[in-house]
Amino acid sequence: MKLIPETQNKQIRLHLQSGSPLTSIQALKLFGCFRLSARIYDLKKQGLDIEAKPIYEGRKHFVQYRIKY
Repeated sequence: MKLIPETQNKQIRLHLQSGSPLTSIQALKLFGCFRLSARIYDLKKQGLDIEAKPIYEGRKHFVQYRIKY
C-alpha cells in the first residue's frame, strides 16, 4: 500500500517548495520519514529539481536537500 509514501512525498514536496532545506533527521522528526532518499527519488521522478548538498560536521556527515532555483 503506497498511502504513507505518497503522503510523505506531498509533505516533503511542500516543505522543499517553501524554500526550506531538509535533512534525514528533520524528515524523521517532521514527517516520520525514515527513508528520505527514497522520497527524494520519487519526487525527482515526478519532475522536481532537487539538489543534494553534503554537510560535514566533524566526524558526522549527512545530506541536505533543497530545490534548485
